[in-house]
Amino acid sequence: MSILAFLAGCGMVVLTTWAVVRRLKVQSVAGVVLAGYIVGFATIVAIALALSVVRSLDRWTLLTAEVVVLAALLGPWLGPATVHRPLRDGLASVRSALGDPVVAILAGAVSVGLVYSAALGVLTPPNDWDSMSYHLARAAFWIQQHAVAYVPETHIVPINAYPPNGEIGLLFTMILSEGDRFVWVVQYTALLATALGTYGISCRIGLGSRAALFGALLFVTTPVVVLQGSSALNDLVVASFLVAATYFLLGDTRHETALGALALALAVGAKFTALVALPLLALVVFGATPRRRWPELGLASLIALGLGSSWLILNLVSTGTLDGGAEEALDQRADRGLRATMARLTRMLVNFADGMRPEWDVFVYVLGAVAFVLLALLLERGRGRGRKAWAFALGIAVVACAPLVVPLVQGGLINGHERLWLALGEHDLAALDPNRNGWPPSSVFSYYGPLGFGLVVGAPLLVVREVRRGRLRRLAVALSAAPLVLAVLMAVAISYDPYRGRFFMVAVALAASTWGVVLRWRWLAWGLMSIATTTLLLAFVHSVEKPAGIRLIDGNSSPGVWGKPREVVQAWLQFGGTSEVLQFFARQPESGRVGLVLEEDDWVYPFFGRTLGREVFFVSVDENLDGLDWLVIRAGGAEQPGPEWELALESSDGWRVFRRSAG
Repeated sequence: MSILAFLAGCGMVVLTTWAVVRRLKVQSVAGVVLAGYIVGFATIVAIALALSVVRSLDRWTLLTAEVVVLAALLGPWLGPATVHRPLRDGLASVRSALGDPVVAILAGAVSVGLVYSAALGVLTPPNDWDSMSYHLARAAFWIQQHAVAYVPETHIVPINAYPPNGEIGLLFTMILSEGDRFVWVVQYTALLATALGTYGISCRIGLGSRAALFGALLFVTTPVVVLQGSSALNDLVVASFLVAATYFLLGDTRHETALGALALALAVGAKFTALVALPLLALVVFGATPRRRWPELGLASLIALGLGSSWLILNLVSTGTLDGGAEEALDQRADRGLRATMARLTRMLVNFADGMRPEWDVFVYVLGAVAFVLLALLLERGRGRGRKAWAFALGIAVVACAPLVVPLVQGGLINGHERLWLALGEHDLAALDPNRNGWPPSSVFSYYGPLGFGLVVGAPLLVVREVRRGRLRRLAVALSAAPLVLAVLMAVAISYDPYRGRFFMVAVALAASTWGVVLRWRWLAWGLMSIATTTLLLAFVHSVEKPAGIRLIDGNSSPGVWGKPREVVQAWLQFGGTSEVLQFFARQPESGRVGLVLEEDDWVYPFFGRTLGREVFFVSVDENLDGLDWLVIRAGGAEQPGPEWELALESSDGWRVFRRSAG
C-alpha cells in the first residue's frame, strides 16, 4: 500500500507538471525538463505548506490535494503542446553527441554509477550525519504534528531554524511511503536536474551538444556530487534550484524569467547558502543580459526573494533573528577582519586540491591510464600513425596519472598556507583545520576530487583562449571563475569548517558548463575521461558513509554496507553509546512514545523507527513525563528521572535508556 501511494503521488505530480509545462514556450529539451522539475517541486512545497496552515498534513489529505490541483489545471491548460519539438530535437542532439567515443564511454560509466547510486538508495538506509540529526528528523516531526512548523522544545537548532524546502521533498516521500525507503529520490533527481542545467547553460555559451554533454558528465563524476546522489542531504537540491534559475534567467522570454524566479524562490527557501550565492548569480545573469532586460530581471528576483523568505520571517517572529539563532548557537559567526577573511579564503581554496586519500588504490589511476591509452589508440585511428601516435598516447597517460601527485600538491599547499600566516604572526589563522590532509570520499567531507581541482584551476585558461578567438560568449569566463567568486563570498559571509566543500556545488556546476571546451584537445579529453571514470569507481568503493567493501589494490579496504542490518548501517558513522542505543531500539516494537534528553548534533531520526511508528518528543527530566514509554538520556545527562522508570540499557560510554516500569 505504501509503495502504491508513493507511486500515485509521484504520478500526479508528473501529470500536473505536464499540464503546465506543455503550454510554456520553452524551446530546448533542457528547458522543458528543468521547467517540469521546478514546477513539480514547487507544487509539492505549495501543497505541504497549505495543508500545514490547518494542521491537516497526512497521506490522504496530501493525495487529495494533488487530485484537486491536477483537476484544476487540466482544463485551463489543455491545448496544443509546445514541447514535442524541443524534446525531439534534444534527443537527436544527445544521439549525435554519443557518436563521439569519448562522450559515449563517459556516458556509459556515469550510467553505471547512477544505477549503483540508485541501488544504494533503495537497498540501504540513510546514514549521513546531518540526515540523522536534523534533515530526516524534522520531516518526521512535521509528519507527527501534521504541519511544516516549528518543533516544540527542541535544543537542536537546525530542526527549526533552517529553511524547509529541501526537507519538504523528503517529507513528501516519507509521508506517502511511511518510511525512508524513497528519501534518496529527492537528491537523486536534483543531481540529474543539476547536470541537465549545466548542459543547458553550456549550450547557451556556444558549446555544441557533444562538448556540453561531456562537461555535464564530468561534473557528475566528482566525489561529493555523486555520493550525495543517494543521500538524504540537501546540497544538491539547492544547487539544482540555483543552476535552473541561472539557466532560465539567461533566457529571453517572460516564461523563462518566471521559471527562473520560481527556481530562485525555491532555492532561498531551501538553505541559507543560497543567499550567499545570490551575488554570484547576479554577476552571471546581469552581466550576460542586455540592460533593457535588467528591470524585468530585477523585479522577478525581488518577487522570488519575497516568496522564498517566508521561513526567515517566521524565524524573525519566533526568535528575533532571521536565521533562527543558528549563527550564534552553532558558532558560525565569521570574523570580518581582513586577515581572518583572507585566511578562510586561502584555506577553502587549498581544500580544492582534493586527493581523496584512497591509499594504495591511488594506483588504480595508472591502470586506468593504460586501459584508456590503448582504447584511445584503437578508436582514434586517425592519430595512430608515427610520432603523432606516441605524442597522443603520452599526453593521455600524463593527464590520466596526474591524480597521483595531487596529495603532494595538497600537502604543499597546506604547508604554504600555514607558513604564510605564521610569518604574519597569525598562529590561530595558520592552524585552520590542520589535520585535513586528504579525506576519503564522503558526501559531506569531500570537495571535487583531482578532476575537479584540475578543471577549476585549468579550464579558465582554455576558456579565455576560446573567448578571445570568438568561439565562446564572454559569459563563459564568468562561469569558469564561479568557484573563485563563491569562495570569496563564503569567506566573507560564514566561518570556516572542513565541510564547506559541498556548499560549492552550484559554483562548480556553473564552471562545469565550460568544461566541455577540453573536447577540442582529444588527448586531454581522453585523459580527463580516464580520471573521471576511475574517480567514480574509487568514490563508491571508499565512501565513508557507504563503502562498497570491494578490494582493489589496497588490502585494507573497509567492509561494505551491503547485507548489513539496518541499524548497523544507520550507525556506520557512530561509535559507542549512540550505536548501542540504536541497536537496542531496533529490537523494540515500532510503537510508543519516546522522550529525548539530547544536545546539538546528537542523532534524532532513528528513534522514530523504520515505519515512523513511534512518537518522539524533546523533554527534560525535571518536567512532567506522563504519557512517555521510553526516555533516552545522552552521556553526561541528568540522573535517573524517578522510581516509575527502570533502566533498560546503559551504554559503555554512559548513554541510558529508561523504560516506564510496569507498576
